[in-house]
Amino acid sequence: MSALGESWMDWSRRGLGFRLIESPLMVKHIQRPVRRSWTERFFSRPWRPWVVEKIVVDVVPLEKVLIDYVDRLVIGHPDIIRVFKTQLQEARSKTGCN
Repeated sequence: MSALGESWMDWSRRGLGFRLIESPLMVKHIQRPVRRSWTERFFSRPWRPWVVEKIVVDVVPLEKVLIDYVDRLVIGHPDIIRVFKTQLQEARSKTGCN
């Protein structure tokens, strides 16, 4: 494992020739407004009871993967790469390839 938490898997022996890289940095940030409660509005610092909503940022995995054909890399979030690996194993078991 490297400092970024990437794990490498070499598929060259299996005929694909691509390395799968899991990067936890492949996320997107979704902002959504949330209504503040009366307790939060009156007892927060700085005191701003007229502000009704606050912005909450959710961090979710990016559904896309980056494919580098020159260096033969597939880079994605660990959850997405895990799904990709299971789908690849299912496809290999259906076709009878090792």
